[in-house]
Amino acid sequence: MSSYVTILKGNQGEMESLCFDDSSMSKGVDSSGNSQNGDLVARTLASRYKCITAITGPIDIVSDGTRIVRIHHNVPLLTSITGAGCVVSAITGCFASVSDPLVAVSTALAYTGVCAEMASSQPDVGPASFNCQLLDMFARIPSNIFRREVKFSLANFIDLLLWPK
Repeated sequence: MSSYVTILKGNQGEMESLCFDDSSMSKGVDSSGNSQNGDLVARTLASRYKCITAITGPIDIVSDGTRIVRIHHNVPLLTSITGAGCVVSAITGCFASVSDPLVAVSTALAYTGVCAEMASSQPDVGPASFNCQLLDMFARIPSNIFRREVKFSLANFIDLLLWPK
């Protein structure tokens, strides 16, 4: 029985460590990677493992080895809570169960970004209240608000929709 990876997700340091075989770049949730390499790393790993890759950070990068989608939702509070990456993985799995993997990963990261932006905009929010607000936003964000607030790189998102692989 053979198995394969459909989606590979990590922060910049984790993904660079896989790409360049250098474990010194990754410190768990603390990434020490070079964000200048994001597109290269995402494309290289997607091609190498024949999967969709996602590099999370201030600008999330998703690739199928050919196309790049960037999701622009920089919410610094996401780095101050435990389990943010695990939540993103769970949401990504849910989206991937009903959609094309590239669309699913891009949408899951955008969904997380919109929810995080809304949660962080609450008055007097700190890490603990942000965590609670984020979970609440996941449960109750209306689709029209998501559509209005989502921030994909337009050229890449249009490529994704109009020119499937």
